[in-house]
Amino acid sequence: TYTFSVQPSRFWIRLYFYPFSYQGYDLNSAVFSVVANGFTLLSDVHVTSSIQASNSIFLFKEYSLNISSSTLTLTFILCLRLSLPLSPVSHAFSFLPPLGQH
Repeated sequence: TYTFSVQPSRFWIRLYFYPFSYQGYDLNSAVFSVVANGFTLLSDVHVTSSIQASNSIFLFKEYSLNISSSTLTLTFILCLRLSLPLSPVSHAFSFLPPLGQH
């Protein structure tokens, strides 16, 4: 979770995702949700599938949010991705670099 002190206003939230594998962890298998101040921006997203469907090399999502409080909170929730025969995919995770204010 990232929390920012802000003045109530409209904000652009831009999210970029690029799946990769690193030291036994497979970001290609990661599934997650993103919530901003209690509002779900993305729900159970599998980035690799979304990228393949859009014929791109990364996933980009952009949102315009009216924030009426003095705090903007972005929460990234890793979801278990199940595969047949209903077992969790091992070694999947999401890496989230620090966010900057622009």
